[in-house]
Amino acid sequence: MIAENLLRDVKIGLRVLVKERTFCALAVVVLALGTSGVTTMFSVVNGVMLRGFAFPNASRLISLNGAPAIEAFEAHAAETAQPFDSSASAVCRAGLY
Repeated sequence: MIAENLLRDVKIGLRVLVKERTFCALAVVVLALGTSGVTTMFSVVNGVMLRGFAFPNASRLISLNGAPAIEAFEAHAAETAQPFDSSASAVCRAGLY
């Protein structure tokens, strides 16, 4: 009984899609956009949040917050990070972002 109802519903759905070609094309485009959007979001979340950074020894990365946020965008901000790089013995390299 359930299989008969399902088969009848599928036949009716296919008949409507064949008669209404514009609706069929629109339904295919909407499904394709939805699927690609979900796939893109999963790829971004998987790459950024779940797998973490693609750095060797990522567990050794640290963050130094010594300057106000506005200085990070100024031209002399690279000079601010230089003392951390030259004077610290436990820091291999320092970068500014």
